[in-house]
Amino acid sequence: MLKQTIVGILALMAFTGCKKDPDEAKPDPNAEKGKLRIEFESRAGSQALALNGPTYPTASGDTVKITTFNYYVSNIVLVKKGGGEVTLPKTYHLIKTNESHTHFITLNDVPTGEYEGVKFVVGVDARRNTCSASDEWANDCGAQDGALDPANGMYWSWNSGYIFFKLEGFYAGDSVLQYHIGGSREPNSAVVVAMPDMKGQTFKVEAGKTPEVHLYANALEIFKTVSPKTSGKVHMPGEKAVQIANAYKTMFSLDHIH
Repeated sequence: MLKQTIVGILALMAFTGCKKDPDEAKPDPNAEKGKLRIEFESRAGSQALALNGPTYPTASGDTVKITTFNYYVSNIVLVKKGGGEVTLPKTYHLIKTNESHTHFITLNDVPTGEYEGVKFVVGVDARRNTCSASDEWANDCGAQDGALDPANGMYWSWNSGYIFFKLEGFYAGDSVLQYHIGGSREPNSAVVVAMPDMKGQTFKVEAGKTPEVHLYANALEIFKTVSPKTSGKVHMPGEKAVQIANAYKTMFSLDHIH
């Protein structure tokens, strides 16, 4: 009996001695995080997009001259190699072709690992798009500043919502081309998700390193399914806006990773 008691006490002492202080057991919140940079380069087919420059032929047989090419990117999700996704905290970014400093998005506190894809909303999700004090999610709205500042010229004051995508210019000479696409209410929601083809390439996020995913945004891709002759001006939510949104969500492709 005494022998069994001694064995039990020794076992208890060994178990207790192996326990770590609760504070010591907590992992460093930054130990397994890294950064990721995404670049968006505006293109017109195989060449860099020049605003107010040349006239470009489209797949539909039209010609277009582009003077403005802006769009929102938000709600970024990374696709893990082998399956699974990492949904990053919501951030909102306005890409303006004529402002090069907006072409880069740096994401902090990204879980380390190898990824084979990236997804994002082209536009602003419904909660932030029509945020008001009366909404049930009003506490999640946050400040409408930074990229979401209405002063950026991407907001409809008359419609209380953001312009997700803005393309302006001319077609067939001097006919006005104007796409101001937005709206997050069904059945005419223009909130679309883009998932560029990564061409089988992957990227690793590691502590102390910042990989860069360089994406092309080909403005002419839109005109593969949309003709300015039938949809030259679209500047309010509706069926045509949804058609254009479904066209521009395919305009992204991978150039390279470094």
